[in-house]
Amino acid sequence: MHKRLKKFFRAILAIATAFTLSVTAFAATSNGRSKSTTIGSRSYTGYNTITVLADDAKAGTTLNCDVFCSAGELAIYPMLQDEYGLVQTVSWIYNTDTVRSFYASTPTVTVGNGTYYSGGGVMGWNTGSNTHTAFSLYVSPGLTISNKSNRYVSSAYRINAKGQTFGRLNDLFNLDECPDLIAANGTNGVKGYVYASDLFEDLPSSPEEAAALMTNRDYILGRCINLYASDGVSIIGCFNITGLAGVTIYEDNVSITYDKDGTVTKAYCDKPIQTSIW
Repeated sequence: MHKRLKKFFRAILAIATAFTLSVTAFAATSNGRSKSTTIGSRSYTGYNTITVLADDAKAGTTLNCDVFCSAGELAIYPMLQDEYGLVQTVSWIYNTDTVRSFYASTPTVTVGNGTYYSGGGVMGWNTGSNTHTAFSLYVSPGLTISNKSNRYVSSAYRINAKGQTFGRLNDLFNLDECPDLIAANGTNGVKGYVYASDLFEDLPSSPEEAAALMTNRDYILGRCINLYASDGVSIIGCFNITGLAGVTIYEDNVSITYDKDGTVTKAYCDKPIQTSIW
């Protein structure tokens, strides 16, 4: 994995156990604890949010800065998880304009009974080292669809015959201690593991490169990565990194919605303006 990612997530999910709320047919939203850090000369604060509505769920993350940040300097990696592992991710989402407040989420996805969490990570631009620097956020409390009650259960990483660690992203850790194989729900309900090196791609080298990704067709459409058995060899399916299609991000008072046909809709004070990327 790219050595710059070794600072990625001091804790993607920093609570080993968290309370859950029961949801039947009504909408519910729950925010995780806010966490702040200083990167270079800037102060950042962020938190995760889980939202469910009937059988749908999405995971969102908010990142605020004490100064205005140029396009490409803020980044969010939204992640929706259930009790087993990853359900949906989007890749890094970067701000497209100069802002102080930034929000991004996974697309809304239909899910089954279970408990769901938001465990996204964030990055801010370090003006001293001229690099994106990641810091951890607390996982949101869980929201449970149906009347069953589950808890966010911590478990130690296990080791396969190749000496690789595998397990769920659920404990306080830094990237060096991240499991080689991360538990994930693949397409068609197949449960397996994805390589951390496949999930977290290399970072852009500048804010300009980061902002350019937000108009890159392949980046917007997403990608599939292999889903493995715990042996790290047997390919048993695919895990879909959804890309930006269906995602709405918020930059201060402006909402930006991406569509798979290349249409981007910006709305300021409820006045939408549509543009086409390709």
